[in-house]
Formats: sequence, C-alpha cells, structure tokens
Amino acid sequence: MYMDLCVGFIEPFTDLAHCPKCRKSYGHVKVLIKQFLTLPIGPQLQALYHEPDSVASMHWLDEYTWEIFEQLECLNGVKDDWDDFCDRIDYLGTVAEGKIKEGNPILMMSVDGAQLYKYKSLNCWIAIWVILNCFLNTHYKKKYILPAYIIPRPNKPKNLNLSLFPGVHSLLSCHPV
Repeated sequence: MYMDLCVGFIEPFTDLAHCPKCRKSYGHVKVLIKQFLTLPIGPQLQALYHEPDSVASMHWLDEYTWEIFEQLECLNGVKDDWDDFCDRIDYLGTVAEGKIKEGNPILMMSVDGAQLYKYKSLNCWIAIWVILNCFLNTHYKKKYILPAYIIPRPNKPKNLNLSLFPGVHSLLSCHPV
C-alpha cells in the first residue's frame, strides 16, 4: 500500500505505473510502504456457529422475519409498529425476492478512523462487522461485533472499496450470491 493511496495496486491495477485517479507516478519499482490487515469474516462466523447459545441467537432473524410476514398477511400489508431494520420494506422485499435466504448472515459494516496514540493525528482506519441475525438486545454486544480491517494511514482512504475488497470477497466465498 502506498501512503497517498488513491487505488490499491491489486487487480485490475497491478500493472499500472501511475495512479489512474491522480496520475501520480510510482515509477517502475513498486515498493510496499504499508500493509493493511484483513480479518476474513468466514472463520469468525464459523466459530460463532460452534457455540450452542450463538446458534440459537443467530437463527432469531429467520424466525422473526416469518412472523412479520404472517403479521403483514393478517393485517393486509399494514404494520403499525416498526422495531428494527428487519421490519423495513427494503429488507422484507429482498427476503421475498429470495435474495436473502434462511440462514444467510446479515452483516453491517462500520468504518472509522482511530487515534492510537495520545497527541497524534489519526494513524489508522478500523472496520468492523456487526452481525444483525441475533436477538435485538444482542446486536451490539462484543461477541457479535467482529473485526474486519485495520488500514494503516493518516488520511481517509481515497477509494475505500479497494481496501474492503478482500474481506467482501472472503464473505462471498463462504456465502455466494
């Protein structure tokens, strides 16, 4: 990773000698300055599914979703109280279309800068996965917030998608679309 990273020199940018966004030349020799750490989500999810308490909690969303569909059917599609994201029409529509299947992990990612040392500016960006399949009162418990990335750099990444690609690729290899 280069310090003034516009793009990561991963596919499809491996053969470029300059940045396609800012046109900064990196010369003929690409010297790695920093590496970012990706913590694949697949093994972390597998570990959660090996604990009996977690398994029960992780299937809560599937059960609750079908309860909502039954309520909507009884109420002619009108629901008065909305509790969480799982009551929203965009989530329910995606489930109804079959894009989200029973047992699929529903994840939210959060990315923010972090100051690791006192009196220093931001020196890394940290990303986490929040597992939304579990009971409403446990979404934000430590057990269901998993590390995703640590990106060492002082400034916000200019193209965050390239930094996030390895982790999303790992997720898709475990749960193909």
